[in-house]
Amino acid sequence: MSRAYSVCIGAIAVVAVLVQPSTGQAQFRRVVNPRPVIRPVVNTRFFPVPVYHFNSGSYLQGAASVIDAQGRYLKNTQEAFLLREQVRAAQMDNRRRVFEQHQFERANTPTLEEQREFRRQQEFWRSWNDPPLTEIWSGRALNNLLSAVQRARGEHGYQGDFVPLDPDLVRHINVSSGRSGSIGVFRQGEDLRWPLALRRDTFEKERTEIDKLARKVVDQVASGKPDVQALDSLTQANTQLRQRLRENARVLSSTDYIQALRFVNQLIDSTRSLQRPGAASFFSDWTLTARDVGELVDQMTKKGLQFAPVTLGDEARYTTLHRALGNYASGLPMESLRELRAQFYSIDSP
Repeated sequence: MSRAYSVCIGAIAVVAVLVQPSTGQAQFRRVVNPRPVIRPVVNTRFFPVPVYHFNSGSYLQGAASVIDAQGRYLKNTQEAFLLREQVRAAQMDNRRRVFEQHQFERANTPTLEEQREFRRQQEFWRSWNDPPLTEIWSGRALNNLLSAVQRARGEHGYQGDFVPLDPDLVRHINVSSGRSGSIGVFRQGEDLRWPLALRRDTFEKERTEIDKLARKVVDQVASGKPDVQALDSLTQANTQLRQRLRENARVLSSTDYIQALRFVNQLIDSTRSLQRPGAASFFSDWTLTARDVGELVDQMTKKGLQFAPVTLGDEARYTTLHRALGNYASGLPMESLRELRAQFYSIDSP
């Protein structure tokens, strides 16, 4: 009896132990799965994108959002069209302003002829008002004065004061047709005027040869029967003289060398002029015999001549000639440069 009682008590104890929960054992509970998360891959990095579950009201809200987005799209489209039209209007306004500015500039900018007239007047005033000696000796200042006097005489019948000229001065004026050079150092019946540097014994051989050939060539050209061989010989002699001058450059002073080289260059240029067709005109048709400035202008106008650069040694004559031309042109009917500038170059604001 007691043994059976003990067994029952033991069985009840075991069942009690089994039924009593224990903190060290696992408990059975309901497992809830988490929401699925989609993780897109961008540049090897994950960004979680939650997936929402909508109810019936959420569908109506989504439809409203779509309608609102469509309305905003239509509104933005119209605003873009309006902005495009505003841009077009601004572009048309800019083109109109550019066209008006172009018309304004055309109406107030001097024409090419007006600019040419202004430059001509400017050159005249420069040549008349004590220009540099180099411009006088090159013939530039003399030609500017000559052009102004010729125009005044042709358009207004200008007759200036009587300004006499020395016949010796007129005989040493170098002229040109503008398309050809001038005879320069060569003058019929006259010997070459050698500078002191070239009168040395070092250049005696070349100097003697050129003197002999120059007289022969000038007489032949003046008579209208130039000799080709004589001209070639003169050209070769000039080349040899220049070569000899360069070889003795260290012996001469800088001033003597420059003067000698200038004379040799004039000699070469004059020889080339003698080789041109119609070179006989230098000694016949283009001979000046004027006794005053007015007559000189008439002769040069009739023959279509202009002043050529001065020959070495005639600088004082050219300076005197410029002074005479300036006195003759002092009474020309001409506008001042200030009036011309105000007339041609003043632009008033619209």
